[in-house]
Amino acid sequence: MKICCKCKVEKDFSEFSKRRSNKDGLRYECKVCDSKYRLDNKEKIDKRSAKYYLENKEKRAEYYAKYRLDNKEKRAEYYAKYYLDNKEKIVEKGAKYRKENKEKIAEKGAKYYLDNKEKIAEKGAKYYLENKEKKAKYRLDNKEKKAEYNAKYQKNNPEKIRASSRKRRAMKQSLNENYTKEDEAFTRDLFEHRCYNCESKEDLCIDHHKPLSKGYPLNRKNAVLLCKSCNSSKGNKAPEDFYKFWNLTFLQMKLGNN
Repeated sequence: MKICCKCKVEKDFSEFSKRRSNKDGLRYECKVCDSKYRLDNKEKIDKRSAKYYLENKEKRAEYYAKYRLDNKEKRAEYYAKYYLDNKEKIVEKGAKYRKENKEKIAEKGAKYYLDNKEKIAEKGAKYYLENKEKKAKYRLDNKEKKAEYNAKYQKNNPEKIRASSRKRRAMKQSLNENYTKEDEAFTRDLFEHRCYNCESKEDLCIDHHKPLSKGYPLNRKNAVLLCKSCNSSKGNKAPEDFYKFWNLTFLQMKLGNN
């Protein structure tokens, strides 16, 4: 038990916040009195804290950098445990923040990309090349599953498929799309006769990089070689909604659109 220096009431040790510099490792005042003091003197405390921060900015940064380095495993373990104990709360909070700050996040992301374009492209290309075989293996191992899903969808939605085909033909005519056999040969050579997304060499077809439905006709800078399965998965999605960021960055460079 311990007596609070302010309210003079004897309380359990759990009613006192920690302070390592004191002999018993606890603050002199209890949590209730401390909370009341902070509430009554909020402006004064904020000013004092801001002044201290400005005067000791570099010192604090150096201290915390060293602390993070010296306690890397401990911190990782703590945050992993915290995440597991508060997973739902964290996910909900993150979703709420993204929803309320959509424009802010997009603006920040665009700025970061522009400031670090070369670095991102280099990192993405490196990752893509290092994981090329792994990705190709996954696609090949799940090829039948994907084909089965596509076949089932087409069987259950024949009217949608026919309507989509009619709309696509009409759109091509309105955009005067003129993609020649020479252009197709160029695209196939550019992608080394492999699906860009999964590395498959079977059932290859030419895909609109930017969708026809958005008004982009097929040409050498808008043509990607995909297998039928990947082409079906992509559908009329925008490139950024289908490819992973680093794959897209590498692809843009390949097409000469960077």
